[in-house]
Amino acid sequence: MEVEISIVKEMETIQAFINALDTDDSVIFPLPRVSSHILSRIMELILKEYDQELVKRLSHEELKEICMVANYLNMKTLLHLTASAIANLIQNKSVEFVRHFFNILMNGYSKMLMKIELNASIFYNYKYQFRYFSFICD
Repeated sequence: MEVEISIVKEMETIQAFINALDTDDSVIFPLPRVSSHILSRIMELILKEYDQELVKRLSHEELKEICMVANYLNMKTLLHLTASAIANLIQNKSVEFVRHFFNILMNGYSKMLMKIELNASIFYNYKYQFRYFSFICD
């Protein structure tokens, strides 16, 4: 896929390679972590000057993928825009929603950690209740 030079200038990672090559010729850079669909969405966002309404219409998967690609290509403005959109999206949502959004599965290890945290908090609460009780009895 051919990308306009104005868009490439936003990609600091690619721009560093171009500057190191010191050439005015067209250069082909493979981007194995970037699908053509996501790259076209990124170009659309940049050409429309980071339109907030366009960001709101992105699917959750597209939004996460664009955020990761913006980080990979060091596109600071796009990274800030998408990370802010994700933060607004998960704000005041349940833990289950956030886990589902980021595809965080509850495996045996994380369930064990939750039990340890629960036991630690119970112990912590009982410890202070016992201190309070012993203080009253003295």
